[in-house]
Amino acid sequence: MGLKQYILGAVIFAAAVGGYTYSIIPDAYTLNVLEKSIALPIAVWVVAPIGVFFVLSVIHMTFYGMKKYLYIRSLNKDEQTLVELVSDILLKKEAKKSFKTDPYKEISLVLSQLNLSIKDSNFHSNVKELTDVADKVVQINKGIYINSKELKLPNDNELMQKNLMNKIANDDSYALEVIKDPEKHGENVVKAAFLKVLDARELASVKKHLPNLKFDKEMVLSLLKKDSEETTSVALSNDAIIENIKKVKFDTSDYITIIEQYKIRMLPDQIIKLLEDLSTESDEATEAYLYVLFEYEMLDDARAIINASAPNDYKPYKALLDLKDAGKHYNFDHTAFLK
Repeated sequence: MGLKQYILGAVIFAAAVGGYTYSIIPDAYTLNVLEKSIALPIAVWVVAPIGVFFVLSVIHMTFYGMKKYLYIRSLNKDEQTLVELVSDILLKKEAKKSFKTDPYKEISLVLSQLNLSIKDSNFHSNVKELTDVADKVVQINKGIYINSKELKLPNDNELMQKNLMNKIANDDSYALEVIKDPEKHGENVVKAAFLKVLDARELASVKKHLPNLKFDKEMVLSLLKKDSEETTSVALSNDAIIENIKKVKFDTSDYITIIEQYKIRMLPDQIIKLLEDLSTESDEATEAYLYVLFEYEMLDDARAIINASAPNDYKPYKALLDLKDAGKHYNFDHTAFLK
């Protein structure tokens, strides 16, 4: 029964009781309270308790009705907040939401500890917001770029980075814009942009931006491979090559790979000079330097390095030098010498 119906029924009931009582006992009754007399018809005294009960019951019903209303309202709000939480998890956002009701608090606690993914590319939900979010995630995972304004995610967000990498894969102009201002993007995005520009454009496109970039081994190797194929004035100088090599840690095999690539555009004297300078920086480069000296039959220079080394250093090269001194010559394969 609704509150309005209850009030109407109660009024009718009180009026009926009062009217009936008055019809059979029209007399009055006087009540003395604290030296004061209150004279009212008996019918009124009969209806008075009904009125008190009526007022208290209306207060009771109003209180619990309001409590129920607020709880249902909280449930509705929590339902929408839960949708937002699931959307945030799918979008790889920091999933922190506040819930007012215990059932949703428990659900949110569990969801916040899960890594949700979309299994079906034809994902559908009766909640349009979730369907829209899932559709964007599916498209990004397929390599399709979604306008950043639609995602409304920060550049360091995992999904946004993947989305930006999708754009980079298909737009070298955008990739160039990324490496011009790398501070605005995550390292993975900058790396993808750098490799894309190297693949799609001339070395000159990235050369002036090199000081602003943070390199890993793959980036440096790709840069030097690109440079080794250059025949124009934009090619890196030996000093620039050394500067970029020093940005990461290379092993001997890496140095030899780099040198083999540079044989395309460098003369033997340039290669030897490059490795000579690098050998002052690392033992791995020194071993690669020895490899080149043996390859070009510069045995006196190789001997000087070997004689100055510790007894356990460069043993394969020491053995090779002894064989050559003994007049025995073998085809040189650097892979047999690598650690």
